[in-house]
Amino acid sequence: KDYITHLAKNGKLVLLLDSFDEISQGDMRVRYYKAISKFYDDYCNYPGADCVGAHIVMTTREMSRETMAHIYSSLKVESDAQKFTIKELSDEGKLSIISKWCVGDQMNPEEVLTRFKENHFYHDYSVNPYMLSVVCAQLGANFSEITNKLMETLIARMQANNSRESFEIQ
Repeated sequence: KDYITHLAKNGKLVLLLDSFDEISQGDMRVRYYKAISKFYDDYCNYPGADCVGAHIVMTTREMSRETMAHIYSSLKVESDAQKFTIKELSDEGKLSIISKWCVGDQMNPEEVLTRFKENHFYHDYSVNPYMLSVVCAQLGANFSEITNKLMETLIARMQANNSRESFEIQ
C-alpha cells in the first residue's frame, strides 16, 4: 500500500476502467461506484498538498443520465468535466477508413461500405473509427496494423491537445 500511495502522490498511478457500461445493473454497479469513490478518496485527492494524485480513465458508452450522474459523482467531477467522445463517422469517413484498411486486399471499399449499410450488425458497430476497424478486421483486414495506427493517432491527438479539455476524435 505504501508503494501505491507513493505512485499516486507523484501522479504515476492510473486506474483504467474499461467498458464500464458492460457491468450489469443493480448491486454490482453500486459496488463499483463505491469502489471508485473510495479509490478517488484514497489516491486521487490530496487537498492542500503538493501531490498530483492518481488518475482515473474510464471508457464507457453513453448511458442513462442517472447512471452517468452516479459515475461523475463517484469520480467527483462535474458532468462532462473531462470527457472525451468519439465522433460518429459519416459515410465519407467510413469509406476513408475502409480504404486504408483494404489496401492490397481483395475487398473493394465501396462494396464493404454497402455491406455495412445492408447489415444492421456491421452498421451498428461501425459508428466510430475503432469499432469500424474491428469490423474491417472481421472482414479480413490486418487487425494488428489497425490497432497500431489507431493508438498512434490517438496518442498524437492527445499530445497535440495537451490539456484536460474535451475534444472529439474524428
